[in-house]
Amino acid sequence: MVHHADTRRELGANIVAVRAQSMPEFWSALMLVTIFAVLIPVLPAAGSTTWPSVILSTATIAILQLALISRMVRRELVSAFASPYITVARSRGVSERELTWRYAMRNSTTPIVTALGTRFAGVLNCVVVVKVVFAWPGVGSSLCRWF
Repeated sequence: MVHHADTRRELGANIVAVRAQSMPEFWSALMLVTIFAVLIPVLPAAGSTTWPSVILSTATIAILQLALISRMVRRELVSAFASPYITVARSRGVSERELTWRYAMRNSTTPIVTALGTRFAGVLNCVVVVKVVFAWPGVGSSLCRWF
């Protein structure tokens, strides 16, 4: 797996991630409800009693988090592949798979794990908005009463 920065596939993935990252949580929730509960009625729009009712709220929370993490992983890996130690390892005959997982990913994990820790507050904020939109009792409604 040779890493090529700025390919069409990577550009497309980056555009999708930027769009997902720029949508507010309530908008993502409303769009998912509109698509999957109104236009294609395969999931319930609200409630918390069955497993299908969990899917839309979980997807809403995951969209923003996955977009942020995927952009960060891309940035860190592009930076790692531009480093001299990757060039030296490549000249020694290290396979591309080993370059990716043993060298680049290992050195990219520290900032990624740090960012995951700081995303906890963002996830809590997202949960408040999503739970109010999907009319779930619990964390969202409890925190909204405090503010």
